[in-house]
Amino acid sequence: MPRLSTHQTVRHAPGRHDDPAQGACVLELASLLAGERFSDRPRAVSPVIAALLRAVGDEALGDRDPYTWAAELVGTRAGGRVRRARRALCRRKSLALRGVAGSRVERACLMFLRDAAGEACGAAFADADRLDEVPAFLDELVALGRPASAARHPAPPALGPRAAPGRWDGTV
Repeated sequence: MPRLSTHQTVRHAPGRHDDPAQGACVLELASLLAGERFSDRPRAVSPVIAALLRAVGDEALGDRDPYTWAAELVGTRAGGRVRRARRALCRRKSLALRGVAGSRVERACLMFLRDAAGEACGAAFADADRLDEVPAFLDELVALGRPASAARHPAPPALGPRAAPGRWDGTV
């Protein structure tokens, strides 16, 4: 009987994959977490953020757990206002990373990129050899779609002997 691949059984492996048996990049993990078909273009993830991630690759994501990244990305697809704000932020970052305000032609081209502004931004990070800044920028892009009151990582319940009965005590 073939083994069913889920976000709990697939191993993380950078790069694009045709099948979960080969592993899964962060975007492919996000597709599984969202209950979608296996893909590096999950519908539950912002297309701007996904384009940036495809451009830089999982190696640029730093030390944070890839499964945590995938969970953070699920649900980032948003309406027009947030999508336009993310595109604009990527365009500004692209120009800043290039070290110039950009020529009129470059600025005009970036305006027409739409969701590919994320890809252009990823290329600018790579060209500037500043991939270590990608995780913080991704956090900024993700935060654009969150309500101001949403906590990024809620605190776990109290640990140790005073923990309330029936609550998580930090053990697995």
